[in-house]
Amino acid sequence: MSNQVGKTPASKEAATTPDESVTETEQKKSEKQKKTAVDKASIFSPKKSKQTWNTYGKADPLAGPMTGGMSPGPMSMAANMQLHSRLSINLFRGRKGEPDKNIRPIIGLARFGRQVALVWSAAAEDDPFADQTLINIELAYDTANRLIKDRSEALAALVDGMDGFEVQYQESVEPVSLDLKFYSPWGFRGAVLLREFDVLVRRALTARHLGLFTNDDWQNVVHDSQRALRHMFAEVDSWVNTGVRRQDMDQNNRVAKRAQSVYTELKKGYLVLDSDVMQGFVRAKLAPPNKRLQERLEKFEEETGETVNVRHKPAKAPEVTPVETVETGEVMDGAEGSVEDGRTLQKTSQAN
Repeated sequence: MSNQVGKTPASKEAATTPDESVTETEQKKSEKQKKTAVDKASIFSPKKSKQTWNTYGKADPLAGPMTGGMSPGPMSMAANMQLHSRLSINLFRGRKGEPDKNIRPIIGLARFGRQVALVWSAAAEDDPFADQTLINIELAYDTANRLIKDRSEALAALVDGMDGFEVQYQESVEPVSLDLKFYSPWGFRGAVLLREFDVLVRRALTARHLGLFTNDDWQNVVHDSQRALRHMFAEVDSWVNTGVRRQDMDQNNRVAKRAQSVYTELKKGYLVLDSDVMQGFVRAKLAPPNKRLQERLEKFEEETGETVNVRHKPAKAPEVTPVETVETGEVMDGAEGSVEDGRTLQKTSQAN
């Protein structure tokens, strides 16, 4: 009985004609080629894309048969920046801490750019504390940007307003050239702001050398602007990589409890998570796409029937601790003097 069952397929196969066998083989080969083309096209084409012209067989014949599905490699960019003042260069380099001497570290652009890239990646993975950190960075950036821009324009108006004078602003005969390559857009934002601060320092040096600027003016304009920029860089240090996500916070599971413990004990509660940020109702203007958060908000809309319009500012801005109390209250080493005569300004730790 079993032998007869085993022979039945063979007898049917023997009954097929040679032409039918060849046709079946060609069909299988054609289907395999189509599947291979689709697999290759899926590698080069974004998922869920409605565009199909970049797949095999869809290109203009004049482009050639080998161009179907072609795609360039990953995009990359870099930039170069020149700095003229020692204050600006020190703000790029930062300073390492020396606990035995009670010297706290100062975060410069170099460390800020690296650390904010990690925050950026965590925010894309739905870490609510990373989103809160980006909001705090953005608030500090807005303050520093407005302060530096207003004071730099005021200095330019002061110098350019001298009747009968055409003044060339002080600049270094050998400016420092820095190659920049950041993963996060916030790294480049910090670089642009540091460059603006460098311009402010050059204008302040020029005004002081012309007798339009006193040492007290220097403290009020240059050092206050420096502290605002340092505060923006320091905000990135409030974040810790805990791997927590909003779903963990909803469930209050072990990951969430560990994260809350880290921010309470290690960071002394410096980073306070706003409830609207936790829910995803508030994000920084400059923040990465977050697929998990988008799905969360869509689910919220379906369940409540409400439309969520993500805001870009918290209802109440978090209280900003002045840089001098977060760190040491001192100005950075390398207080500027005139590029021309080499005189330096005496360092001071007085808070203005």
